[in-house]
Amino acid sequence: MLLRSIFHLDDITMSPVAQMTLRLRWNDPRLVFNAPNHEYLTLPSPARIWKADLFFANEQSAHFHNILQPNVLTRIYPNGDVLMSLRLTLKFGCSMDLRMFPMDRQVCAIPLSSFGTTSKDVEIVWDTGDSIQPPHPIQLGFDVSMPRFRLVGV
Repeated sequence: MLLRSIFHLDDITMSPVAQMTLRLRWNDPRLVFNAPNHEYLTLPSPARIWKADLFFANEQSAHFHNILQPNVLTRIYPNGDVLMSLRLTLKFGCSMDLRMFPMDRQVCAIPLSSFGTTSKDVEIVWDTGDSIQPPHPIQLGFDVSMPRFRLVGV
């Protein structure tokens, strides 16, 4: 997940609004193909392939970005791996204790869950990279800042 910006944090409703790029990766053996000259295939529309029924558990409202073109990228690799990257803006509900504001610290979780499948069928795992140089599964954009608030970590 690339956290692009947090452009609003309402301290009354405790609802931050964030723009992010969510990258999902899975393997679908039905999509295995043999094309020696292609590293991957790019789908113009991911509507006809299987996708996990994921949702953000504390999402209050959300929208996909569709200006000029839908901001969705889907690649299929010869071994059946699928990479989907999509740009979202989400408003989250977070329980915050602001009695010590502005000298407080808040944590806003972003739980990702499956709507209709069990852990037997879908397992959600944050990609932590390899053991040599593990990246953090949540990356920050260049200008993630908010007036009156300071982001101290993810």
